[in-house]
Amino acid sequence: MCSRKMIGCLLLGGALACVLLLSACTRDVSVGGAAGSDEDRAVEAHLDTTGVSSGARRWVASYGGTGSDWVEWIVEKPGGGYILAAGSDSFGAGLHDYWVLSLSADGNLEWQEAIGGSSREWPESAAVAPDGGSIIAGQTYSFGSGGSDAWLVRIDGDGEVIWEKAYGGGADDWAVSVASQPSGTYVVYGGTASWGVGKTDILLFEVDAVGEVLWEKRYGGPGDDAPVALQQLEDGGFLLTGATDSFGSGGVDAFALRLDEEGQIVWESAYGGAADDYPWWAGQTSDGGFVLAGGTYSFGAGEFDAWLVRLDSSGQIEWQKTYGGTANDWFVYVSESDDGELVAIGAAAAESDNLKDVWLVTLDSAGSIVSQCGFGGESSDAPEYACQLADGTYILAGRSVSFGRGIDDCWVVKLDEGACEADDDCATRDVVLSASSEAQAVAVASGFAVQEPTERTLVMVDTAAVVTSTEAQVQFQCPE
Repeated sequence: MCSRKMIGCLLLGGALACVLLLSACTRDVSVGGAAGSDEDRAVEAHLDTTGVSSGARRWVASYGGTGSDWVEWIVEKPGGGYILAAGSDSFGAGLHDYWVLSLSADGNLEWQEAIGGSSREWPESAAVAPDGGSIIAGQTYSFGSGGSDAWLVRIDGDGEVIWEKAYGGGADDWAVSVASQPSGTYVVYGGTASWGVGKTDILLFEVDAVGEVLWEKRYGGPGDDAPVALQQLEDGGFLLTGATDSFGSGGVDAFALRLDEEGQIVWESAYGGAADDYPWWAGQTSDGGFVLAGGTYSFGAGEFDAWLVRLDSSGQIEWQKTYGGTANDWFVYVSESDDGELVAIGAAAAESDNLKDVWLVTLDSAGSIVSQCGFGGESSDAPEYACQLADGTYILAGRSVSFGRGIDDCWVVKLDEGACEADDDCATRDVVLSASSEAQAVAVASGFAVQEPTERTLVMVDTAAVVTSTEAQVQFQCPE
């Protein structure tokens, strides 16, 4: 099932600092210099062949306008095809708008709409609705009660807006994940500076089929606690992951918060070393445990290394390893395959120019590398989100400076199940990949305080976004 992370932000020391402090991870992508004209851009994606295999792909495509466009989330539609929850300053009514695109199973555009107000809207997540439509969750500065509000937009299968609502208080509030429930409701995971016990706290709330708040809870410590990913568990509970400076061993640590289906804490832990360590995703394993994927400044060979932490069902560390070269490398996703292997997807930077390429690593159950491959273009190309689909194949989405028509474009790569099997359809480019090394993160009991308002504190505002029909074209790279 596809669901994912976000790039959360902490108000550390009074200054806005994104959870992942990476040169190509923020929304301001200026790495690699000018993108060049359409004629200058390679038509083919580039794959690493420096002693590793190249990634077998079904299709690779970019979507965008003349500005900056990027994908935050992708969900598989019930009848086949995909919904992209993207951000855009190429299209729409304001500075940045939600940009929602419907794709066929082979990546062709079916419809596309920009949704927003006069200021900035940032999408973070999407989920399939019971009627086959979608719900998009993120953040709005155009509507609501405070500096920013969490914003939900419910659309039907043809892209028509059914309802839209902002949720928040007098300060900044935002959503990073939304999960559709069997009852037809939606659970929303986000952050709040409007209420709580610390500077910024975790916010979890549920809305009914028309967006009315059913309940809300807040979790936090004395400092900053920022949401990253929500994972719906098989027993109906949730795993919340994020970054915290309220608890842990270093400046910023990863945290995992295991909740039952009513939002009560089952267990909680922070993980990290002496420096800053960030999660991006958590996947549940067949034994009831979890794997955290992200990046670390505390351990590894480079400035910032990809980081996996294997947990048991109680959140205790079973093993942890870092992966990467001497530049910046990180994972945005990890899952367990049917044979017990792990598949991690992220970005790897070349040591020579620090340009990013997609990096896919298959590992055994102990975290040792089985195979790895990288692919991208002449500039930086990095995933924001990835997941394994029901048929065993993988899809990843993010942003590309190498391909497309604008500063950077939405980029989607549909991989085969054998994601690191040989494929000679595309040209090659060197990517620095390395073996794993042991990490020494410490699990610390975090002690989040829980606030359960007896009356609704979230202010809900009906919004009236401008819906703009857009006319982006798809550009395919690499023949099928």
